[in-house]
Amino acid sequence: MINYTKPIKLALIVIISFINLFQCRNSNFLEVKVKEFHQKWIHSYEEDFDEYIVFRNSDFELPPAKDRVFFEFFLDGTLNYGSIEQNAEKQSKNGSWKKISPNTIEVIVNRQTIKIQIINLEKDKLIIKYINN
Repeated sequence: MINYTKPIKLALIVIISFINLFQCRNSNFLEVKVKEFHQKWIHSYEEDFDEYIVFRNSDFELPPAKDRVFFEFFLDGTLNYGSIEQNAEKQSKNGSWKKISPNTIEVIVNRQTIKIQIINLEKDKLIIKYINN
């Protein structure tokens, strides 16, 4: 009779190690990339896919559009939120934000709370997913 216990245990250890390595590499967006995060992010809806929403930093040249939402995050936990129409700021509101887990933030604007999961953060690109409460 063949004993499959050892190969199965070894396979599980390898899989768990890869999962832990992946989580460690990708779970601290805000600690590792503070400089990239604290800037003005404009919705690039042309790049959205599935349930993911793509933002570009304000230096990125986006095609003209009627309305684009933006977030501007500051180190002190405040933010500006609003929309841009034809490259001119249409309206802006103040709010606040805070980190609630390594890759999740909570945004509060007009007494409305929005939870956002940060999927990817680069110098000029932010990919998020809204989390239902």
